[in-house]
Amino acid sequence: MEECVHQGLTRSIGISNFNSEQITRLLKSAKIAPVNNQEKLIDFCKKHDITVTAYSPLGQPGNVSGVDSKLDNPLILQLAKKYNKTSAQIALRYVYQHGTAPIPKSITKSRIKENMEFFDFTLTSDEMNAIRKLGTGQRVAFFTP
Repeated sequence: MEECVHQGLTRSIGISNFNSEQITRLLKSAKIAPVNNQEKLIDFCKKHDITVTAYSPLGQPGNVSGVDSKLDNPLILQLAKKYNKTSAQIALRYVYQHGTAPIPKSITKSRIKENMEFFDFTLTSDEMNAIRKLGTGQRVAFFTP
């Protein structure tokens, strides 16, 4: 991948789902540091100037993995009402404010527009901490065999 950068075939190199051990090993041998990681290692990545992408930040409502969506959680609904936003916008604001770049998926024009409308409010640190406690660490995106 570093040769691709040298040849101008790509501007940067990203990594996906690396843990801190794997990133440390990579940083020891890489001449060009990666710029993106899709894992909950935000603090570690920030120390090494690696951005974090929030892939499926809405948790894939209706996912086949059986993981419950948090979009209908009473806390999320309460915040949505407080800020006059949707549950999805609360979730997107949370991951953005947490220092990641959210990339939600939608095929509905109105939802795509709605998914971009979370920059006009800020969650308090208490609200951020309360939302953080909802996390289960479960994966909702799986590769099919």
